[in-house]
Amino acid sequence: MLLPTHLQQAGLVISALILVLMVACGTDDNTAQRQNHDNPAHSYLLIRAPFSTDYPITRAETEESRKNLSIYGPEAMEPVQSYRFRIVGFDCCTVVRPVETEAAWSVEPAGIASIDAETGFVVVDENAAHGTVVTITAEVEGEDDPLARELIVFASKINPLIGRWREDRAGGGIRELYFQSDGLYAATWLFLKSSMDLFGDYSVDTDTGKIEFINDWERV
Repeated sequence: MLLPTHLQQAGLVISALILVLMVACGTDDNTAQRQNHDNPAHSYLLIRAPFSTDYPITRAETEESRKNLSIYGPEAMEPVQSYRFRIVGFDCCTVVRPVETEAAWSVEPAGIASIDAETGFVVVDENAAHGTVVTITAEVEGEDDPLARELIVFASKINPLIGRWREDRAGGGIRELYFQSDGLYAATWLFLKSSMDLFGDYSVDTDTGKIEFINDWERV
């Protein structure tokens, strides 16, 4: 999907295609989403994970290898979108693997998104406002403290950049350009790197389509 023409006029001129990344959840999870809801969250909204796998590991394996557990899912979602959040572990900092474990899920505050307490299946309310933030929590057996992470609600009409893009031109270009909902962007010139090359802040004027890039800094 190409960026709208009026959004290409910026400090980084992009003729972009959405970069579709692998999803940590397996095929069965994605099928379940389609059966339970008509508008699952897009894969390009997932939190950044250069490599992911469908092969789960047991809770015992994570304890033996001392893997830290995290909640995996989109960084941002639009109203009525849905996604099954998962408990995952990281191999060598860059490979995401789902963990076979029971969890008690909850989301706060109420009225913005709902969650299935057993499966972690989240649905954003159709009336949720752009910029609203909820906290997703999972109580996992064996963990002293609950796992938690934030989910931001956004409207693509207000900020159509959120997600992942890549530059489409001969001879290379930006292989991954990631716009977060909190105004941070990051870019890399090598596909699926574990780190990014350039970071900064951005803003979008929805009336004019102007993108402003500020406070750029390169990775040392």
